[in-house]
Amino acid sequence: EVHAAACDITDAGALDALLADIAQRGTPLKGVLHSAMVIDDGLVRNLDDERFAAVLAPKLAGAWNLHRATRDTKLDLFVVYSSATTFLGNPGQSSYVAANSFLEALIAQRRAAGLPGTYMAWGPLDDVGFLARNDETREALQARIGGVSITSAEALAALERALLAMNAGEAVVRLDWQALSLGMPAARARRYAELHARGSHEPARQGGVQMREQIAGLPFADALHVVEETLQAQIARILHMSPEKIETGRSILDMGMDSLMGMELGMAVEESFQVKLSIMTIAEGATVHSLAQRIVESIQAHDDAVETNGVAAQVAAVAAQHALDVGAHALADVADALAANANAPAASAEFA
Repeated sequence: EVHAAACDITDAGALDALLADIAQRGTPLKGVLHSAMVIDDGLVRNLDDERFAAVLAPKLAGAWNLHRATRDTKLDLFVVYSSATTFLGNPGQSSYVAANSFLEALIAQRRAAGLPGTYMAWGPLDDVGFLARNDETREALQARIGGVSITSAEALAALERALLAMNAGEAVVRLDWQALSLGMPAARARRYAELHARGSHEPARQGGVQMREQIAGLPFADALHVVEETLQAQIARILHMSPEKIETGRSILDMGMDSLMGMELGMAVEESFQVKLSIMTIAEGATVHSLAQRIVESIQAHDDAVETNGVAAQVAAVAAQHALDVGAHALADVADALAANANAPAASAEFA
């Protein structure tokens, strides 16, 4: 028999009443599977307490209430659905990633106490669930992680393996590491070493390299025209508009692009031209023309004089990693100051 009962698991009293009703039927509760969630994506600077709490509630309060209410019940399984974004991150999903990180920590606590617990950190599923009902969200997520969806059959098979092996949990996701690393500043961190090694065997993406070489070899005006056309096509795809409606002199924010779309555009630019655009550049109301000008200047200036100063390169890398839109002169000043400090004789000091 299947009995569907409506219950807000963030309401501890309502959950206790539901469990009491189950107990009265005479069939013991043997398993819990938590898959509740709320999606409300947005960059941190656009979030407020209400939006943050709405995403946290079903996972933090909901899972904690289930844990508390069943601690003394002899369960065969206690499964929570997390997300592969706890391993990889995802622009615009800080609340969601934090909520899922709590779930995984709760499983660790349960297992330490001798209680059953398993988390499954899913990648996007294409045939059931939220992403199956929201094509645009699924496509954007797939673009960011460089992967394709998994099916519910693959997911259930992975869940069965994890339960039979009594694992704490695992991530199940199909991804393209080279594509993922484009929009992931921490891609070279040690914890991703194995994925990076596997990705090195994949054929390199040549599109961006070829486009960059083409831009470097063109006169400035011609290069600007090529980049503008490419940007128009990319922005049109993101906004679901036709390219001819993307005006080169109009702010892309006025055309309807929000911060998350700006992040997606930044990754598209990096893949197409091997140039990083900070989110601040886009958020300041840039136009197609101003973005194209910045891209062409970056490529052609780099082609004319390759940066040889190791300190300056490190400063620029840190600025890019933290999405800082800092001018070249300011970066040079910081690099010069760091180099001067590094070359200065060590000062001695005595402490009483």
